[in-house]
Amino acid sequence: MYIGAACLVLFDARGGPVPPSMGSVLLGVVGIQLVLLAMSYVPVIFHRPREVDNLCADVLTFATHVAGIAMCFKKEPVLQFACVLHTLCFCIERRYLNRGGVSQVVFIHTLMGTILLGAYAYGPRVTDLYQFVVGAACPHVMEIAAALAIRTHKVAVAYIADGS
Repeated sequence: MYIGAACLVLFDARGGPVPPSMGSVLLGVVGIQLVLLAMSYVPVIFHRPREVDNLCADVLTFATHVAGIAMCFKKEPVLQFACVLHTLCFCIERRYLNRGGVSQVVFIHTLMGTILLGAYAYGPRVTDLYQFVVGAACPHVMEIAAALAIRTHKVAVAYIADGS
């Protein structure tokens, strides 16, 4: 749902040819993710310690996405902006939308509507097909890397817990 909306926003954005400062965009995305992590886990983690594994998985996933975007697309700010917007939509749709109660879902829809409207008004238009396809495929590739990081984390925790 949000990934398709991100594609429409990037295809018809009204902003200039250069995206906003990527430092401020990445800081905003990190802030959004921290708020959503706190909403999802802070009330629950004290009563159910098993949720720590899910929290670690979400943090590893988000860190993998940010690291991949920051390292791979440093020279092309328009492509980096497209990847950031697609990744944010992908992570929110996959990780947070089906959790929590009605108030959290309403908050997420409001937040994403605001972000997509802001990207439409101030973000760059992505007209190059290469940038469009790579921006849309980036979250899927980063999700595979995140799954590998999560599996490695689980194996490391099991190895350390066994004491061998």
